[in-house]
Amino acid sequence: DITIDISTRVDKLSLDISGDEIFAYDYSNDSYKPGDRFYSVDKTYNLFSAKLGAIYRLTNTTNMYASIATANQAPTGSELESANEFDIDLDKSTNTNYEVGFKTRTQNLLLDVALYQNDVKDEIVQTVASRYSTTYDNAGETRKRGLEVNGVYKATETLDLGGSYAYSDFKFVNFDETVRNFDGTVGLESRAGNYLPYITKNQYSLFAAYRMENGFKARVTTKSWGSYYMDNANTEKYEGYDFVTDLMIGYEHQAHNIQLNVRNLTNEYYAMQASKGTDGEATYKAAAPQSFMVTYSYEF
Repeated sequence: DITIDISTRVDKLSLDISGDEIFAYDYSNDSYKPGDRFYSVDKTYNLFSAKLGAIYRLTNTTNMYASIATANQAPTGSELESANEFDIDLDKSTNTNYEVGFKTRTQNLLLDVALYQNDVKDEIVQTVASRYSTTYDNAGETRKRGLEVNGVYKATETLDLGGSYAYSDFKFVNFDETVRNFDGTVGLESRAGNYLPYITKNQYSLFAAYRMENGFKARVTTKSWGSYYMDNANTEKYEGYDFVTDLMIGYEHQAHNIQLNVRNLTNEYYAMQASKGTDGEATYKAAAPQSFMVTYSYEF
């Protein structure tokens, strides 16, 4: 059996942002300075999306699928304001995604596998000049290729084991980044062939969930995030983190449900995001430390 899926959508998005900046805070000098006074951003974007997909039933438990989809993404208001400060006319991005995969559902196994390529024109890219200055621009073209695997195995009536893995190969095909030098001059640097920052090639997670007939339950989840580049220029990598673990212990009885959730069980120190400005300074956003939360719910 083959099922065909066809869909399309058209949206119109208008953004009208204006203000009067009398004073602006200068983070580098820790003081206020005269603002740029009146500013205005008035943009309208016509957004189009469409999808063509097919699903083929291989067996009663396994389906294979393929799809082609295209869509636009408009910049946000804050991205437009930031780009406007540097006289950058930010455009919408257009992406075309090709994907094939299969899904299996049996009594003891759930398995999803997907292989994709996403070609993007005018992708909205962040440029970090320093810890105090960030702007946005359009990359000419990027290409994103990847593999995603997700599975759950019912080992016993009370125990589920599962995990997921993602491989991501995201590169700039054509991108000239605007770089502001220390002397105030502005230049363009080619990033063609570089990897997109903040995107790790390898990430994976594992979990085990246990549920007893008397209502007691527990779940442990661990995740790992591989290394990634910290800037568009690919000058430095952050090494990521390994086996950051969360734990849940709970009890359910009729309509009552009480849980103890422990985040970052081993109190690992790592960065949620590490970035590097074009000025060469690195910035790290720390992840949350170990935390505990007790929840109770009653289902009416």
